[in-house]
Amino acid sequence: MAAPILADPKLWPSAYYLCTYLHANPNLYAGLSVMELGAGYGFCGVVAGRLASSVTWTDCRPEVLQSTLPEVIEKNKSLLSSCTTLITELDWASNLPDITQYDLVIGAELMYKSVQFLDLFRIASKSLKPNGKLVLAFVDECQGPTISKIVQTCGLKEIESHKEEINPADLSERGVLDYGETVIISTYQLA
Repeated sequence: MAAPILADPKLWPSAYYLCTYLHANPNLYAGLSVMELGAGYGFCGVVAGRLASSVTWTDCRPEVLQSTLPEVIEKNKSLLSSCTTLITELDWASNLPDITQYDLVIGAELMYKSVQFLDLFRIASKSLKPNGKLVLAFVDECQGPTISKIVQTCGLKEIESHKEEINPADLSERGVLDYGETVIISTYQLA
């Protein structure tokens, strides 16, 4: 199967490892609905979109919504041919009483400002179907007791977590930015 094509060849390590994880675990999204939070270049959504029934890419930045994501989806339309695609604005801090729910919510490199952690997990928990899963990838500096408390406060529970050691030489060959030493991929469900 062809590799997704990016609008810009630079990725954060968390996005690279989340894509690798999704590629190895198609049972998480095959035939299901997926939402990518803070999509940026949308690479993780494209990987899921190869087998998902639908993918919704979300971001709050106008340039991403109007230019980057449409370009990435267009360049990858052959991979997304059996998938319904949607790009939508989503501000985590907004009050969203009637948000669409998904089977899988994904996100990479979203936890770089601790003031946004509560908003991130709150919007993710509102976006999950009852048996849905949230899969996040982030550098290990973001993990800690604060995250565990926020996860519980938002009605979620961690069901799986593993670490990927970052290999800078391997990543630079793939256009991945050199940042951090370890990526954590964690899976959550509604408690």
